[in-house]
Parts: sequence; C-alpha cells; structure tokens
Amino acid sequence: MNRGKHIRYLIPTVALFGLGGYIYSNAVSSQKQHSSLFKGLLFHLRHDSKLQRLLSENNSSTDIRFEPKLMKTNSWWKFKSDDGVSGHINNMQGVAEIEFFVVGKNESGEKIAKITFKGKKHENVPDLWIPKRFEAVVKEDDGGKVLDFLQA
Repeated sequence: MNRGKHIRYLIPTVALFGLGGYIYSNAVSSQKQHSSLFKGLLFHLRHDSKLQRLLSENNSSTDIRFEPKLMKTNSWWKFKSDDGVSGHINNMQGVAEIEFFVVGKNESGEKIAKITFKGKKHENVPDLWIPKRFEAVVKEDDGGKVLDFLQA
C-alpha cells in the first residue's frame, strides 16, 4: 500500500547520510596532517642524521618527504588510511598513536619508511609530547630495518 512511498524517501536519506559521513571523515582525517604534533614529527624526521643516511643520497633534509598516497596503495603495511595518516591524535586527552610514510631519494631510487609514533602530552607543559614509541621501519629487499629514535 504505502510501502513504495516510504522507499522513495529511504534511498535519498541513505545517500545523504553516506555523503555526510564521507565529508565528516575527510575533515577529521585532514586535521591529523595539520596538527602541531605531525608537523613537529616531520621536522624531526627531516633533520635526523640517522634517517637521512638511510633514505637520502646527500644527507639532505629536502630529500625526505611525507607521502600520503602510500598508505592506501602499499600492501607491505597492514594499516590503511585515506589521508595518509593512520591512527588518532587527541589533544584534549593528550594521547596520540599515528603511523605514516616518508620517502627519501638516493642513488638506488626511492626508499620508503613507515613512521610510528605513540605518546602522551606532558601534564605541565602544553605543547610537549612525551614519546613512548617513536621509530622508523625502512623497507629493504630483505625485509625492514628498524630505526628507534628513543635509543641514544
């Protein structure tokens, strides 16, 4: 009887909710790339001499860059994300756990490293993050080489 009338409204409603969810997830995802923590991590990575030796040909910070497309396409890693940063950053609770890719150019081509950061904010200093885990896994032919930034 009135079943067709309700279905006529159901399809556009479901489509609008799907579109709204997509827009919301993209807005939240892009916030990770523009956070002060993420920018600080990239700055550290570009100026770390150990990572420069592994990824770039002339130990230049300009040879290391963030590559968001690898998170979607690379099957070498188990985590996938549309924005290139997997995980979460919660400034209100002061916790973060993220993973992303950086790429460096050297004589043998491009080298890929997956960066993992897990930490919490310092209680008394607003923008100071205390890392619990901060490492890079550089993809190589024989697997991966782990570079732990917390080890001296």
